[in-house]
Amino acid sequence: MDFVVRPRSKIDPDEIRARAKQVVQEQRRLKMIKKLQQLKAPKKKQLQGTKLGAGVPVNDDTPQSTYPKPYASISLMQMFLIIH
Repeated sequence: MDFVVRPRSKIDPDEIRARAKQVVQEQRRLKMIKKLQQLKAPKKKQLQGTKLGAGVPVNDDTPQSTYPKPYASISLMQMFLIIH
């Protein structure tokens, strides 16, 4: 019996894996750059309303958010080191 040698594939699976890994790393890097830019951006100061003294009821017992701000205690350099 004659065996036919199968031609080599033009698609290198190792190269595909390497490119997929690069894409994932690039997406992570872009996401972190965007997050760092948001943290560097100047914060908008919240405007405080003035209480009206003309008998308009003011709701002082509005619940405030008790959740911590994300990355509030992490410096930009620490965040950069976390992702790399």
